[in-house]
Amino acid sequence: MFIQNPENLIQKLQDYLSLKDEKDTSTSASNVGWHLDHSLKVFNTVSENFLKSNPKMYAYEFNKWRTLCFVLGYFPRGKAKAPRQVSSPKIITTKELELQFKLALSHTRMIKKAHHNAYFRHLIFGNLNKKRTMRFLQIHTAHHLKIIKDILK
Repeated sequence: MFIQNPENLIQKLQDYLSLKDEKDTSTSASNVGWHLDHSLKVFNTVSENFLKSNPKMYAYEFNKWRTLCFVLGYFPRGKAKAPRQVSSPKIITTKELELQFKLALSHTRMIKKAHHNAYFRHLIFGNLNKKRTMRFLQIHTAHHLKIIKDILK
């Protein structure tokens, strides 16, 4: 399983910053900025929880949905609703997105140095250690990048 460098994920999102106001309601009810903001909020929230975790408390749990999604490298569209803490506001500013990009890049450096059993607890996928957390962030970011590309078609 190939896990992409987290800086590359952030850079791919950043490439769409100038197009944040673009929208195509046949693809998504939200504009490009919403998808950027949401992706960054997820990246930063997951990173913060992951970095605060106690690796000694990590326990592996089998999870069929995680296994399926992580092997396929895909999350189906429209099947999950973003939790309130990672939902985006109606108005998303370039300045706010730039701050989130900066924070995300800082998190990538800290994640690289983290213990392999540092973890994040996902509501559906359960405990995700470092490798699985990175895989989740990769799949989630790719999911929103694909939606952004479809909006811009």
